[in-house]
Amino acid sequence: MFIYPFLLSIFAGILNGTYIFSLKYSNNKSMTWFIFGIITFFIAPAIILIGSILSHNWFLNPASVLICLIIGLAFGLGMFLFTKAVNLIGIGIPFALNIGLGTLSGSLFSLVIHGNYQLLDKFSIIAFVLFLIAIGLYAISLSLRDVSTDKKMD
Repeated sequence: MFIYPFLLSIFAGILNGTYIFSLKYSNNKSMTWFIFGIITFFIAPAIILIGSILSHNWFLNPASVLICLIIGLAFGLGMFLFTKAVNLIGIGIPFALNIGLGTLSGSLFSLVIHGNYQLLDKFSIIAFVLFLIAIGLYAISLSLRDVSTDKKMD
């Protein structure tokens, strides 16, 4: 039972890496974002929606669809901002912050949306704070690495 979700997570990570790879080595980052956005936010959801409707597996009520649309727009905006940050300062720091804060906010959002506040005990809050500290330290270490790399090139 554990192996299937583990394999799905690995496959998802590989797919996420394809976006980063194409972004890093593209000469036209705006076009990369445009193509990624068209496929991710229009073509793939349309295929899934049509498949769900045709197979009679459509179980979402209108409120859930609205939440999905709002979250999808927020995700799209986040990916656009991430792309802009990569254009400005390179891939290291934005990628670390994007993955780390995405993981943290995803955990918090699901607790808030589902109203599972009882799961926020003192150990969970400590874990979230430690996670934030780790993300900050990692970003600082990448900044220091970039500064030392720039000095060596001079």
